[in-house]
Amino acid sequence: MRFFLLPFLCFLCAACNPLIDPCIDGTAACLREDKWEGPIIAEEALNVLDEFDPRECGPLGSAQLINLALQNNPTTYRTWADARAAAFNWKATQSQLYPTVSWQTQLQFEVQKFKEQGVEGIDGTGAGGAGGGAGIISPTGFSVSSQPYNQLVIHDLFINFLLLDFGGRAASIDAAAHALYVANWTHNRSLEDVVINVLRAYYTYLEQQGLYEAQKKNVEDARKTYESANAQYEAGVRSIVDMLQTRASYVNALSLLETTWGNLKTAMGGLAAAIGLPADYTFEVQLLPENLPIDEVKESIEDLMQLAKDARPDLAAAYAFYRQRQAELAVVRSNGLPTVTANVDYEWANNIHFPIQNSVFRTGTVSLNVPIFSGFLYVNQERQAKALIESAYAQMQITESNVYLDVITAYYALKTAAETVKYSTEFLSFAQKAYDATLAGYQAGVNSITDLLNSQLTLANARAQYIVSRSQWVTSLANLSYATGNI
Repeated sequence: MRFFLLPFLCFLCAACNPLIDPCIDGTAACLREDKWEGPIIAEEALNVLDEFDPRECGPLGSAQLINLALQNNPTTYRTWADARAAAFNWKATQSQLYPTVSWQTQLQFEVQKFKEQGVEGIDGTGAGGAGGGAGIISPTGFSVSSQPYNQLVIHDLFINFLLLDFGGRAASIDAAAHALYVANWTHNRSLEDVVINVLRAYYTYLEQQGLYEAQKKNVEDARKTYESANAQYEAGVRSIVDMLQTRASYVNALSLLETTWGNLKTAMGGLAAAIGLPADYTFEVQLLPENLPIDEVKESIEDLMQLAKDARPDLAAAYAFYRQRQAELAVVRSNGLPTVTANVDYEWANNIHFPIQNSVFRTGTVSLNVPIFSGFLYVNQERQAKALIESAYAQMQITESNVYLDVITAYYALKTAAETVKYSTEFLSFAQKAYDATLAGYQAGVNSITDLLNSQLTLANARAQYIVSRSQWVTSLANLSYATGNI
């Protein structure tokens, strides 16, 4: 007895020893459940959003585009449904705290035969009378009553309740609660995914629109250059080479204009798809302000990383999943431990043909179930659960590392974009002045056609760089907000 008792007590002690929380020593992000806030857009909140036709509201800004996306994008509906399903599952696991009550009714048919000293007993049509009982003389001389045919209606009321299971019931509820937090955080991140996708598509469209408008100016410059060279060629001042070169530059500018027009239409389709509308849907959007607040982002990289550690929903989901795996280990451990259950059965039988024989039974039991051997099932299940905990912990570390990388990447991309905006603004200003001066010099016979075409190309590049730098800055700002979980 002592040989079996010692391992059993050691197993109980191991089951009661919780795993060390990595948040205690600071090796993981401590994203607790109490930090979770309800989703900013839920099923009920969708009725509050203003519904409107994008084509009837004039130019749309980012807020209106996000509004449309949260109404139309199916991603948020899917993750919200997943979160609600997890909530119902958590409620379902709490049913273990209550007794289970069931009712059973059965109709029972009985046909009996008796044999006494090789003589078959009387059935329902025998001498005892049709459908009635009969008397059979036993070898001892006593009369034995028989009911050869009978029908019983039996009712049973069962009540079962788990009294003790060494924490498995509570752990399963805890695991379901953490699964709910995982679903909630995932839903919150899906909302941020929708928002950032809309902003990226919006800024991409603005970039393509700016490049299209810039290319139209390039076409106008190429046209002026060609007309100037052609006029001087016809006047006999310049050679035909100048006219042909400027003509080729003009035709190339027209070709690039068609390319940018196609990119613009493609970007509009991407924006429409991002807000959940058909890709061929077209509407007007607001342009970026001329002066961007590029010097207003003053948070340090350390502050932003701490902000991401506290606010990133996917990091919170990874931590909640780790806690879920810990609770599942406690469930697995309890499967191999004894359980104590209480059972109550209240039964009454209605005898259809012989009501006088109706009966009532009441039974109550308290059962102890002790698993002894199951082919090492519980041992291997516990090892599996521990391995899954290690996997969840590693995934949490990977997620945290990726979060920090996202913040650093977005932070320095924003810093670079801010400087690029400043330099591209100056570049465009000087390139425009250089082109105007070169064109005037060419018309005066001072500059060559090569000088003019180079100046024209530089101006075209400056316009494109100016447009792209502004788009990159607002996109980097949105990416930084998304990286810190504060989009």
